[in-house]
Amino acid sequence: MAVPLDADAQQARYWNSDVTAPWVTLQDRLDALFGRFSDAALAAAKPQPGERVIDVGCGCGATTLDLARAVGGAGHVQGVDISGPMLAHAQGRAVCWDQM
Repeated sequence: MAVPLDADAQQARYWNSDVTAPWVTLQDRLDALFGRFSDAALAAAKPQPGERVIDVGCGCGATTLDLARAVGGAGHVQGVDISGPMLAHAQGRAVCWDQM
């Protein structure tokens, strides 16, 4: 069953509103809270060096960075999310991580 366009627009408005601020501000705590689920998903996915990966719903980027570590410099990871503020935070984390 297709999702009505108005539902998509509502979701886009919601995830790009001020409601996202706690997700960004509390990113470290949320990463710790969801860490065991992320670890289980990564174990199931078994990303390998050199692979190309897309992380749909990447949020603030924790799983995207974990995937990047797994695929290494020969691989590529692209994170996507409906939330502009969360995606911007993820991009900032990736730039900082890349400079390490």
